[in-house]
Order: sequence, then C-alpha cells, then structure tokens
Amino acid sequence: MKRKFEVEVVRTDKFVIEVDDSVITEEWMEQFRNVFYDFHTIEEHVEHIAQLRARFCSQHLYGGLMEGYGDVANQGKIDPRSTWPFPAINFVELDEDNDIEVEVTEV
Repeated sequence: MKRKFEVEVVRTDKFVIEVDDSVITEEWMEQFRNVFYDFHTIEEHVEHIAQLRARFCSQHLYGGLMEGYGDVANQGKIDPRSTWPFPAINFVELDEDNDIEVEVTEV
C-alpha cells in the first residue's frame, strides 16, 4: 500500500542585497531580457535573486551560482573556484531561518 502525505514547510529568510548599478545598467538588463526574463528594474532582479537564494543556495558559504548572474558574492566573497564571478550582486546580510516549521498530514 502507498501512503500520501501533504507537507507544508514555512520559513522566513531576510536578506540585504547590494547591487552595483554601474554594472546592472539598462544595457545589461536589455541583454538579460533577450535571454532570460522580462525584468525592467533592478528591484525585479533583486526579487528574483532573493527567491533563487532562498530556494537553491541557502547553505553556501559564498553567494552561489545563479542562472543569468553567475556566481554572486556573499559578504563580499565569491567562491575562488568560480569561473563566472559576478560581484555586482552581493548578499550583505543574511538571516536565513533555521527554525523551520513543518506540518505533515496524511491524505
């Protein structure tokens, strides 16, 4: 017999993300739009970057590789093995929730 479970996971992460707007320019965003997403503002990029961090990179010492951005910085540090460094994005402060709530219900 197979059993099914519905699982709800709740966590809160807070970031301070520093963006070098001498790199993230209108021209850069236009090139990004041609390949990735239709973002027109730095705020849209920051929202996307925060979601990527929360979903995929939460335990990295460095910022982590993010599609379309390369390896971003964490507190000014980029993985020294990186072949795609992109220091224009820097996670200055990270408050990643270690107190995660999980509710499991058998359905």
